Amino acid sequence: MIGFAVQATAIAALALVALILLGRRPFTSARAEPRSPGWGGSNEAIPVEQSPTKLYRSPGPVRRLLAASTTTIIAVVLGMVIAIVMAFAAVYAVVTLTGLLDR
Repeated sequence: MIGFAVQATAIAALALVALILLGRRPFTSARAEPRSPGWGGSNEAIPVEQSPTKLYRSPGPVRRLLAASTTTIIAVVLGMVIAIVMAFAAVYAVVTLTGLLDR
């Protein structure tokens, strides 16, 4: 039991060191900064024409139905797998904890 306490303390200390090191790192802003006057270029807006290309074709109803059905099937199967894994984890936890209580 003492070994577990030492390991937990070491992990907590390493996490604290990581947080301190991350806090000292300067983060840059994600916002755009205005250009300086000597940068060149103008502040005028450039008109952009948006039109669909000739290569684009909208997917037909069969393709949309196929995409919707496969997405649904994948979601159901993934949900079943996650439920099975969680059930096994719960059973393992209950068996382990009740086995510890019997000692």
